[in-house]
Amino acid sequence: MEISLNGNDTITINGILQTDLADGDVGHVTFPNEFVTMKPGKNNNTLVSFNAMGQLAELTIRLMRGSVNDNQINALYRDFVNNPAGFTLINASIVKLIGNGQGAITTDSYNLVGGVPQAVPEVKSNVEGDTEQGVTMWKLRFALGTRQVSS
Repeated sequence: MEISLNGNDTITINGILQTDLADGDVGHVTFPNEFVTMKPGKNNNTLVSFNAMGQLAELTIRLMRGSVNDNQINALYRDFVNNPAGFTLINASIVKLIGNGQGAITTDSYNLVGGVPQAVPEVKSNVEGDTEQGVTMWKLRFALGTRQVSS
């Protein structure tokens, strides 16, 4: 029987631990492109090629609107808009700790380098108590994303 106990995930951006996390899916890493291309050839031959676009990664992070972490990422966004050529690229990591129920812990790490803000976060105003109006959802895009699993 396999057991997977999850918790105590950490998200860091430029070495700063993100603690002002909102609700639900607070961090989400995606790889929007496949890292391999395959094409069938003649006589049952197959061409396989590495696709560098598959290394691109996207991080979506949900923060408390107006929080310290929200302001830090907003400052990065402003820096990029004001001086794209002089911008210092963003690094980020998400680390999951996974227990097996017997005391052993596996670390599942995603390291993201070469990042920039992907979009200005959306905003909403709601008079019916919708808590989403208190959340800032930042999207960051990275040149390279890697995963490492270790026990």
